[in-house]
Amino acid sequence: MSKSPKLGDTTALLKNILGTLPELYLSAEIGRALSACAMMDNVLSWGIKQKMVSLSTEVEDRIFGGVGPLSNFSSKIDIAFSLSIIDAQMRNQLHIVRKIRNEFAHATKQVNFQTDKILELCKKLALSSEISDPENAFVTTITRTMKHITQSMTSTQQTLLGISPLESLRLKTSPGQTDKEG
Repeated sequence: MSKSPKLGDTTALLKNILGTLPELYLSAEIGRALSACAMMDNVLSWGIKQKMVSLSTEVEDRIFGGVGPLSNFSSKIDIAFSLSIIDAQMRNQLHIVRKIRNEFAHATKQVNFQTDKILELCKKLALSSEISDPENAFVTTITRTMKHITQSMTSTQQTLLGISPLESLRLKTSPGQTDKEG
């Protein structure tokens, strides 16, 4: 049977953690990393929902909220892959992004993109060979993946609705504007 920590030990631990919090959350890199991943998570959710039948709010909340099967980033990445929303390389890259996010989210001391573990993970991103700055490689990986998902899902929706690419361009033309035909 494990022994409960003494009150003094717990108090010291809490003071250590609480003393670190202001330092942790003053880091702009943490905010940018977590925000970028939150946006990616939302785009994955949107893409998955596009492939599903129309769900009631209650059912959607049970699937995507709380402890539902698609409530976490990892599950969404794998389901997006299984539904052909993203390819195998994107899945692998997003799992690296997820690990980087977790390093930031669960840090007990100040971390940034130059911290050994995070830098090591960033070097595993495919873009790290093109982009030397680890934060830029991280954000660009997320941005390109979000762009891929939104473009492919929009294209799929247009196809399902029977809208040709040319018609799609006409629909995007604002009132009063005309397409120039040659």
